[in-house]
Amino acid sequence: MGCPRRGRAAALRSDVSEARRRRPQDLGAAVEGSQSKDVKPALNTSNSEGGLGRRRLPLGKDSAVGNFLSLLGIPQYSEQLLDRGLESLVLLSRLNDEELIIKTEGIPFLPGHRARLLRGVLVLREASLLSVQDSASKAREKALLSRLATRNQELADRCQHVEALLQDLQAEKERRDEKLSYVQARAEVLEVQTATQVPKEPLPAEEFTVEGTTNMLIYLTYALSDDPNFRNFWPHTVSEADAVIEQLRMIAKAVQFGSRKNKDIVQCFVDHRGLHMLVKCLLSFRTPSGIRAQGWQSLCLVLQNVKDDTFDLLIREEGAALNQLFSGKPDLSVEEHLQFFVSALKTVCMRTSVESLPYLMTEDRDLPVFRRAMAYTAYDEALVRTMARSAQLWIFPKLKQNQELLCIALDIAKSELPMLLCTLLRKNWLTMAQASQRRSDSLFRVGAECEEDVWGFLGELLSLELPEMAELISGMVVGSVMGDLSNLTSRKAGPNDWSLGFPNVEASEPMMVLPSPSAFSPSPKSTASTASSSREPTYIRMATFAASGLAGAAQAANVATPPVSSDFSMALALRTLAIYARTLRQIGIGCALMPLIELLLLPSVPSKMIDAMEQLAGGCVTEEGTIAFAEDFAARAMEDWALKPRIDDELSEEEKKVLLEQAKKRRDEYWQKELRTAAAMTGHNMVPNPFREAFLAMLDITAGVSDSLTFRANCNMNSVQSVDGKTAATFVMSELKLMYPQLLEDAKLLVHEVPVIIEDPKDSAPTSFASFAEGLTWFFQVGGNGCTFTSL
Repeated sequence: MGCPRRGRAAALRSDVSEARRRRPQDLGAAVEGSQSKDVKPALNTSNSEGGLGRRRLPLGKDSAVGNFLSLLGIPQYSEQLLDRGLESLVLLSRLNDEELIIKTEGIPFLPGHRARLLRGVLVLREASLLSVQDSASKAREKALLSRLATRNQELADRCQHVEALLQDLQAEKERRDEKLSYVQARAEVLEVQTATQVPKEPLPAEEFTVEGTTNMLIYLTYALSDDPNFRNFWPHTVSEADAVIEQLRMIAKAVQFGSRKNKDIVQCFVDHRGLHMLVKCLLSFRTPSGIRAQGWQSLCLVLQNVKDDTFDLLIREEGAALNQLFSGKPDLSVEEHLQFFVSALKTVCMRTSVESLPYLMTEDRDLPVFRRAMAYTAYDEALVRTMARSAQLWIFPKLKQNQELLCIALDIAKSELPMLLCTLLRKNWLTMAQASQRRSDSLFRVGAECEEDVWGFLGELLSLELPEMAELISGMVVGSVMGDLSNLTSRKAGPNDWSLGFPNVEASEPMMVLPSPSAFSPSPKSTASTASSSREPTYIRMATFAASGLAGAAQAANVATPPVSSDFSMALALRTLAIYARTLRQIGIGCALMPLIELLLLPSVPSKMIDAMEQLAGGCVTEEGTIAFAEDFAARAMEDWALKPRIDDELSEEEKKVLLEQAKKRRDEYWQKELRTAAAMTGHNMVPNPFREAFLAMLDITAGVSDSLTFRANCNMNSVQSVDGKTAATFVMSELKLMYPQLLEDAKLLVHEVPVIIEDPKDSAPTSFASFAEGLTWFFQVGGNGCTFTSL
């Protein structure tokens, strides 16, 4: 016999299902009206009988609940609902179906009446929700009107400000009109000089005056103008061109003289917009080649040789002219002109002070000087690319003191640097592959030296201690080199999937934030987004820099990939990693290679690391795979920055030496802890490391060897023999050991020989010897048993 309670529960569930299925829409308006009538008496807290608490609502069928049940056609249950405390529609609307069934349990409903009550309460809840939404909508409209009023007042204030600016501009226009009248008057005087085609005799350096400088500037303004109205002043003959060249040379000398002895000459040069005149000459397509060459030379002389205060004045007053030059398209088809142009870039980046940097930013929030320097990072001519890289390294420390400009520069680097450098690396590898096929050491050396130059530049960028740059470079390294290293094993990922699920590297929205390097404290397995500091860290915008590095490496692989075997590409990748390790060792950021050490030498590693290598082999990329792998490299570099001592220049040499020794000890202990912790990790996410077995097989060694291992290649890294598999692996192992001397022990590769215990009593050590000769004889007798001096 079934349980009555279970049968009743089944009936209640059946009623709930029936109530949810049938929702009478025609009941909504009536229920909402009755609800609004019921709410007002419920809010009255007075007591007509003089007691405390709320006033009792009308009972029975005359109450709001009774009226509601009458609308539903079931008024006979009013008293029973009131007895259970359901004395207002507000209480009813707050109950869900299950709570209402529990409340009404025990009421003898006729068939279908419970379902009717449930449907009515459902409509009541919906009416209450609409009422609340209407109140919220009115509140939003009120807030919107308030904001519109505030905005209207702001616009009115701005209009007043604009009117004031218009008045100032009108006054400036009048001043310039007066100056133009003065220039036109002086032009009439110069007409006689230009008609004779003989320039004024240049003044000696010690006799430069403001008047003479003014005459030269006016002469050059007309001679270098693009205005057809000044056609008569253009240099039409060789002698006229020579005169203009001489005046350009003398104006540069005059500014240098004024910078040292007469500031009025410099002010005269600024008032006549001398830099604008030179820039206009260099950007004009009508300028003859000889005059253009002298224009570049004069510009570089002015920028390089004036004193610092004069240079700052030129940047503040005529920085827009330099921005126009660097963002324009000057004719650089002549190699000499290109060298002058890049020299000007380097000089501006090197000499501009932190306070003057904002004058190099354009109205559209761009840094032309930095963008053009970045564009020549991978130029074929060594002198040009060296000056361009030097310009970036000079300006970055200054940009770190201005967060707005730093974000602009990092966005430029994120969009341009990976593709440029990764393509250059690929071209060098192509040259080395061709040299290896021809067995040409000289050709191989050309590509190898250029490759080392790239890694040296990347190492200097890492030394800037910029978290974003560390992520960008780590993405480039992982995307360019680690993918070829995956050829050590036979496991591969799926087909090329770069277009699926890859973050938009061009997006301007930030993806994460990173504190400044000083906010970091070393912690095992820390990531790029973790930080701890005793003071509030300075946060800067952080975009997908690791993803940008990976994307640049992938694009470069499509542009230039050497057609070689997988074994050659793997050996080339190992050789490149050895060079990268040497670069990091020289700049003191060795901890950045800890993921590589774990991948090559630990018996077991996290499964995500193996998955990342498989994805690189197949050209795939995921947020938790390759991007996280690249960010791990960057995070270790940042941990090494935190371990570096901050040495004050006021300390003595002895104190500096002590600080450096303490810092080295801390770093060694930290690396040892990191590697031993990683080697001892266990769990379901740890898998056997296939790369360790393959790497040790290339070196012809096995784990647990008892003798000390010596890793020394029989050639240098710039020879064709360096791309042999075992030789390249030997280079990697040598560099890792130089960086971390306890590497073999902590990676469980080198096991010291266990002392031998002599069990034979006749071979046991006597308590004493009659003579030294007897003891020596015994020593040689037991020495053949394989014991060591420790066992004695």
